Amino acid sequence: MSIVLFSFACSPGMAADTYSCQAKEQLFLNDGGLVRAKPQMDWSPQFMIDKNTGNAVGEIFLGSPTWQIMQRGSTGSSLVSQGRVMGQRVYKVVIYGFNERKEKPFIIENRGSEGVFEIFSGTCK
Repeated sequence: MSIVLFSFACSPGMAADTYSCQAKEQLFLNDGGLVRAKPQMDWSPQFMIDKNTGNAVGEIFLGSPTWQIMQRGSTGSSLVSQGRVMGQRVYKVVIYGFNERKEKPFIIENRGSEGVFEIFSGTCK
């Protein structure tokens, strides 16, 4: 996976047009309708996302999703991209690009596992 991330990051002209992100928390929706943090997140998955196309690669995204940018990030809005696997929306990535700090918070909805809804959050640079 690191080779894929490296080649994605080193493509000509891509560095300024990509976010490099790291998840810091993983949450699950439980049977009682509550969102709870995974007790011990034993890994810190990383991913990269193109600011112009919404294409994302990384350890969180399984099944080789095809990406569609739903909203371009700006000083007043979030970058929103959706990933589909076999025609079904599985991932939704939201990066708060309007945040003035260098690190931008993100959230990912993952509906990839049968009957499981998980959320990742962290920061991008």
